[in-house]
Amino acid sequence: MHEVRKALELAQQAYTAVRSELRALKKDHAMLQAAIPAHSRNRVLKKTSTIDNDITRAGKMYAMLNYFWVMSGLFPTKPQPDVDPRSDTRWSSPEAKLNGAMAELYQCIPKALHKPMETYPQFGSVFRAAVSSERSNILHSLKDCAGLIFSTLKLDPTVFTDEPAKKKENAQLLTLLKKDVGAEKYTRLAPVLFMDPSALVPDDFLKTPVMAKIIRVEIFGKASLSGKTKGHPKARGQRWSMQCVTEGLIAGAAIVARFLLTHDQELTATGPATKIDYAQDFDFYLERLFKRSPWATSVINYYNQEVFGTSSVLATSGIATLPSASQPHTWEDDFLQQLEDPASAPQLPSSTSSHITYALTSMSISNPGGPATTTQLQLEVDIGQLSLDAARTDLPPSASSGKGGRVSAAQRRAIAQAAQTPVDSDVVPVIPLAPPPVVKRVTRNGGAKMTARKASGRK
Repeated sequence: MHEVRKALELAQQAYTAVRSELRALKKDHAMLQAAIPAHSRNRVLKKTSTIDNDITRAGKMYAMLNYFWVMSGLFPTKPQPDVDPRSDTRWSSPEAKLNGAMAELYQCIPKALHKPMETYPQFGSVFRAAVSSERSNILHSLKDCAGLIFSTLKLDPTVFTDEPAKKKENAQLLTLLKKDVGAEKYTRLAPVLFMDPSALVPDDFLKTPVMAKIIRVEIFGKASLSGKTKGHPKARGQRWSMQCVTEGLIAGAAIVARFLLTHDQELTATGPATKIDYAQDFDFYLERLFKRSPWATSVINYYNQEVFGTSSVLATSGIATLPSASQPHTWEDDFLQQLEDPASAPQLPSSTSSHITYALTSMSISNPGGPATTTQLQLEVDIGQLSLDAARTDLPPSASSGKGGRVSAAQRRAIAQAAQTPVDSDVVPVIPLAPPPVVKRVTRNGGAKMTARKASGRK
């Protein structure tokens, strides 16, 4: 029976592969039938013109690097010299979104095709057919190696060949698609799009080995999963001499990562079975990547390093800051606020520890008219009660060193009171947090003659 089950499993996999190929061939056949002239007697296609070949090539690149779908009303185009596709206003209305897509099209399409975009009547239909065909080809190549792509998540490879009804009820897949498995709605912030699906940390959003493998397959082919970056025939990215990732490529990889786990059989603008608005979610990812925030730059750097082994020139350095406490809304609202503005966003709950211990060593304790001494202490802070706005930056710790001393309860209360004192919001917070110096008289032998309570009273 073991051998019978194994034979059935192999037969099922072969059947699924043949069925996928048949589906792709049916699509190609339908496209060819539609391209045959209506009054053709011999049912033979006319020789494709050079311009149609150029349009097809541009459409394939657009599908992989810029956008998975062609917006309605995009053709015929007209120049948009005053529109910045990366501007926040691009997403303010459907008209602004269309103008932004049109401006982006002029940037990514070769200049030789700019005039045909405006005048050639068949440009839109040829371009759309190329985008649709390339999207199907990308999905076909990724489905064949889905088991290897998701190997880091310890998924059973057979789940990708299961019937849609089984995939729909698969608890392991649902935990990667929804924050709450029992919820009916699929979230665009799917756990599969995080480095650790069990910890939805904003900084790790869209940084995952799964998406890195998807991008490598798109650029270098399926052989790249075994460590090979060269093969014959050349893969898409090699033919186009790609040297870095694009925002559209990353957003498309996020869509594919979710689609491969769902029971949708076709990747359309709206999922036939799940009702996931893939096109709208694509815009959601693209909008945040276009802002070039520190998070967006880190995402681009991550994939340039993982795929090409290089870092992006857009990298920016900054001090990591902890978010201040505020009134929570929904978890998605808090997530997006922290993603775009970490300094003002509320702390999100996660599986990471909520308690941090700062080791403050060699802190100078000085006394006017007397020698200075140092002490060592540990300040334990609960993240939920920590606010960067209350950080004292006007009293930096000294770099001197000396003998250690115990911190009294009065000193700890003074530290807590000082941490609640508001300061100017323009002041850059200092991490780790340092308590203000306490006035304390020290004798030659290191003994304290004045208690912290009396010292605080003299202030």
